[in-house]
Amino acid sequence: MPLLYGEEEKAFRRLQEHIIQSTPDLSIFSWRSPMSLAPTLRSSRETAVSGVLADSPSFFTGCDRIIRVWNRGGPKEFTVTHYGIKLTASHIEVTVKATTAHTIRYILELDCYVHEDDGVKKNLAILLKKCGQDQFVRANASDWIRQDGLDQNVGWSRDYPSMSSTGTRYLLTDLKEACFPSGLSPNMSTGSLNLLRMGTTVLQTRCPLWATFHQAWPLGCFDREDEVFFSLNPADGRSAILGLACKPRSNTGIHRAYSFLFFAFGWSSLDPSKLEFGLVNTKNCDPDALKELEYDLQSLDDDDETWTKSCLNRHGIPKASADTVDLPGTDYMFLISFTYALARDDYVCRRPFWRVEFKAEEFHKDKIPSSRSTVGMWRTD
Repeated sequence: MPLLYGEEEKAFRRLQEHIIQSTPDLSIFSWRSPMSLAPTLRSSRETAVSGVLADSPSFFTGCDRIIRVWNRGGPKEFTVTHYGIKLTASHIEVTVKATTAHTIRYILELDCYVHEDDGVKKNLAILLKKCGQDQFVRANASDWIRQDGLDQNVGWSRDYPSMSSTGTRYLLTDLKEACFPSGLSPNMSTGSLNLLRMGTTVLQTRCPLWATFHQAWPLGCFDREDEVFFSLNPADGRSAILGLACKPRSNTGIHRAYSFLFFAFGWSSLDPSKLEFGLVNTKNCDPDALKELEYDLQSLDDDDETWTKSCLNRHGIPKASADTVDLPGTDYMFLISFTYALARDDYVCRRPFWRVEFKAEEFHKDKIPSSRSTVGMWRTD
């Protein structure tokens, strides 16, 4: 290896970075680490993570079988930055369909394939985990994800919700420098995700089986897999907005889809007095006001709490603890509400955090409990 790449382990990293800069070929990420190097995990809920570059040429053992697919999905563009690889390549979210729930996973297709021993062609991808704002690390680096075809995998299916984005993302190359809070960097290139989030403040929003998240703002700070908003540099004024597509099961046999917006402010503080949560049925809002709100949010680079709440007040979107939806042709309604509580779960975050859960209850129109719903203006002082 030429001395221009340096010496020892950093030389191979610099070589990979040089290849990435000169040839935008996703198969550079097709390495697999030896099982003997995987960190010891305490539970099945933990995930082993690493940077996206290989530590040694030996990690590419077996890659001579890989065949590249040229120009699939259009041209790719990579840029090596001081903390990771900036890319605009197709980053795909997929849904793993289980019997009781839909679980999101992040993968990166590598535009290459292998022929297995039985002769079957398998397209390759790697599993990613989100660890910061538009930042991803590699998960379970000891193997690939093998796909039977462009749109198939055993137990997997593509998911292209409106929440998907084609914007810039970063693949982190060095966990020691990029991901861990100051003073907590382990002397290793792999670790577990819960350690990675030691310096993070999160808001967890648990999605029930009868709902899906279809919008999130700020999108880069939302992890669909763990259903959390997070911040590595939190302030008391942290804010978040979620769009929910709700389809609760009715005793009347009528099942309709409804759209709700959930707003959360002050969630990075553990002081309950700084929290403001609200939930509204978009059908009960002025459509023009919703469009203007969406435009205003897209023009804002950061989640300024005071500005956002002023925007909600200006567009007449109230702070409501619950909202209703009619069941057409019946005398019944759904009351959609939420509860929140301070939670501790080291597999989500090493710090205490607020957890929000949503609830759907069916009532006769004459028996909706008025005490369950409060409506007011958002505080901007």
